[in-house]
Amino acid sequence: MSKMANIASDYFDYGEKKVVVITERVNNTHCLARIENSKNTDMLLVALKIISIVLIILPLIMLGISAYIHWNNKVKIDYDNPKEPKLLTADILLTKKEQIFMPLNSHIRFSAAMKHYDKAQYKKALEEFSKLSLDLTLEQGEEAMLDIERAMEMTVASYVKFTNKTFTEIFPNGDEDLWGQFFHVMRLFIDNTEETDISKVEDEISKEIPLGVPEERHYSTEENKATSEVDKAGPYQAAISAAQGPRDEMEDTHLVTEIQVQRKGQAPQKIQFFGVFDGHGGAACAFYVKEILPEILKEELGKTSENDLEIYNALRRSFIKINRDWAALPFQQTEHSDYSGTTATVSLIMNKKDLWVANVGDSRTVLAEGKRAVQLSEEAKATVKKYEREIYIRGGEVQNGRVVGERGSLDMARSIGDIDQPAVSALPTIKKYNLETLKKENNYLILACDGLWDVVSPQMAAEVSDTGNSLEKIAKNLEKLAYVRGSTDNVSVMVVKI
Repeated sequence: MSKMANIASDYFDYGEKKVVVITERVNNTHCLARIENSKNTDMLLVALKIISIVLIILPLIMLGISAYIHWNNKVKIDYDNPKEPKLLTADILLTKKEQIFMPLNSHIRFSAAMKHYDKAQYKKALEEFSKLSLDLTLEQGEEAMLDIERAMEMTVASYVKFTNKTFTEIFPNGDEDLWGQFFHVMRLFIDNTEETDISKVEDEISKEIPLGVPEERHYSTEENKATSEVDKAGPYQAAISAAQGPRDEMEDTHLVTEIQVQRKGQAPQKIQFFGVFDGHGGAACAFYVKEILPEILKEELGKTSENDLEIYNALRRSFIKINRDWAALPFQQTEHSDYSGTTATVSLIMNKKDLWVANVGDSRTVLAEGKRAVQLSEEAKATVKKYEREIYIRGGEVQNGRVVGERGSLDMARSIGDIDQPAVSALPTIKKYNLETLKKENNYLILACDGLWDVVSPQMAAEVSDTGNSLEKIAKNLEKLAYVRGSTDNVSVMVVKI
């Protein structure tokens, strides 16, 4: 058994002084622990009383600060044009009791965002107000409704100032309520705001992406209606193997081509284009993107100089533009509108050394350097927290890992098309890779839809490619391997010799 100690304190009076004798009884032995002058003891007691008073008063002071911040941050938004409709901020006036009991942290964040707004830092203000709106919505819900709506209003106000547009220009229909205004603004901001921070872009395009992990399936399926072909873009040979599999239709398509970019005052630049497009809900959108995207890229890249920041923004603009153009096609405004969508994994080789990969959805591009796999694209799944938050802030909803829409649901958080899913963005994730760093002779670029990657790991694909077989054989082996491992989807595999 462990030793038990008894502690006792006794006061002894010695005239004008008192001493405190603290003894400790251990195994029936008394030990003198400490003797102090009573003056020190009195000082200690006074200090303890002061601390107690502070601990009681401090929460009241904090509540007072909370009310003060809340009261001073209440604003009415002036759009400089009296004919423009007002937001709802002017109608949300809180009582003093409501102000005091609002969460202090939200007031601090609101105050910090207001400082950016007051300094005309509207982009930063919008980012902070929108984050606060989402956090309060997800964490507190209706309990913080007044705070949520105030943050939403300031988000919209910040966007109006940031874009220097009128309210009518941003909301041409004029019939959105506050929540509709907020979600509309967030979709515009996320999709159309170009990046200006080169260090942020460099970090994104150079970051390492973890290798995907496939599912384990203990059955095989039939490939069904398989096709194979060989193509070429510039000096790069490519082989494609595709199969319909157990699906009723083949919704995948692909493209190997070379585009010529004309920049002002420069000689034309030839860029090699490789893409795989995995359609869903039909094949129309996938085939549209295959035909139109190269032309849009040629136009947008022609506006740039050859620096990373401008190329990065040009790729983003291209994917957003083709998504917008698809939705604006005349037949989309009729009863014959098409609700299909597509993923896109696109690789561009510039000057035989710079490999740019832009990816939307759950298709994937992998570089096989010998037997070493390097994943060059990030899958946008609704199960990933950052994409789930993006869906919510764009006005969507995620249930059971899928984005819920009026006509069904998607398991991807980004795609092109899907006109009934405005919460799903077409923004690509972008990666740059320097091909001059490759040390092996057998290097292959593998582009494929999720029909392959759901069941075959990037490492396994790299090992299949490093067998000395021809391009056609490598592509075919990967496609067949997908069905051996139980793929139930269309499978398209493109292998490019680098």
